[in-house]
Order: sequence, then C-alpha cells, then structure tokens
Amino acid sequence: MSVCHALLRWIADPSGLMNFLGTQGPPSAKTFIPLVDPTKIALSGGSSGGNLAAALIVKALHSELPLPNNARLVGLALLYAMLDISMPYQEKLSYVPDKSKVLPRWLTRLFLDGYLSDLRTPEKAHKLKDPYISPGLCSVEDLKRFPKTVVITAENDYLCREGEVFADRLEQEAGFKVGETLFRYTFKGVAHGFDITPNATKEMEEARDAAWGMITKAFDPVL
Repeated sequence: MSVCHALLRWIADPSGLMNFLGTQGPPSAKTFIPLVDPTKIALSGGSSGGNLAAALIVKALHSELPLPNNARLVGLALLYAMLDISMPYQEKLSYVPDKSKVLPRWLTRLFLDGYLSDLRTPEKAHKLKDPYISPGLCSVEDLKRFPKTVVITAENDYLCREGEVFADRLEQEAGFKVGETLFRYTFKGVAHGFDITPNATKEMEEARDAAWGMITKAFDPVL
C-alpha cells in the first residue's frame, strides 16, 4: 500500500505523470494533456484492483503527507471489488443465486492460497479485518471522508455481497446520497468480470455499457 500511495503522489506532483507524458510519453498523449486537471484524481479498479483502489483511499486519509499540487481525490469507482477479505469463502458463496456462473473453485483456491495465506489461520484471522486489507471494514469516520463513489456488483459473483454491504455503509452510516455522492447497482444474471469477458453475451455487453456509463455520469461533473 505504501508503493500505491507513492505512485499516487507521483501522479499528483507537477514533475510526475504529466511531466513524463509531456516529455517522454507517446505523441498521442499530448493531445489530451491540455484537457486533464492533475489536481483532481479519481481511482478505479475491478476485483483485487478495486481492493487496492479503496484501500488507497483509506491510506490517503490516514497519511500525514498531503498530496502535492493541492491535488484531491474526487472519485472512486469499484467494479466487483474484493472489500472484505475476512468473510469466509463459503459465506460469500451462499449469497450467489446461480453458483454455476461463479469463478471456478480451482481459481478461487489459487487466489486464497496466493494472497495472505499466512493470515488464514484462526490465530491470525483478525488481521484480515485491517482496513488496508479489507477496506470495506474501515471506520465510519473514514467512510464519511470518502469521495464520490461508484459501487458496481454482479449478482452471480461471490464478491457481490461485500460490495452491497459497503454501499449500504456509505449510504446508511456515512450519509451518502444515491445519485449524488453514491452510485450503486447490482447487475442481474452476470458474474465476475462481465465487462472484460471474451465472447461476451448480449447480457454481458449491456451490463458493461451500463456500468461504464454509470461511471462516466458520476465522474463527469468532478473531473
């Protein structure tokens, strides 16, 4: 998370990303640089990337170092994000209506064994509740300081429940208003990665277009 925060500060720094794109970036970058305001930054991620994006918001809130150039975090978009790693897999799965569409068990096991396996013991399980690991469990005080947030979930994804719980917390505990500071939607019939799946069905394509349209609508006024 410290590396992610350092990268965020580099993006906000006048000598960071924009300078790099202007001096070493591809020629195409120069066409959009004048349209970018580097003092307004939105973060987005899907699945584990959503975990990192949300945890980075928490990290930035806790950091004593302000972002350079008076930059601000103005938005967060989460697509089927992993927000509560402490919730057991079987409990996550119990909320899925069509379990035939979830990620294969072998792939899930690979993720569980590959990430934080040393904490998946009864003696250390409490550490999985750390908000840098499970940002959906951050304090109410932190929640109230989150930027405008989009929470997109997929009905047949075992990460759906924790995304919906996080959106509930933003709405009920932090006072976010749906359609203003919170945009949330659970797409029915689709599963994890519906927006990037090769050979997508019409249902997936419609969900993908609607999801990205929601993000655009939410972020347009602030970026």
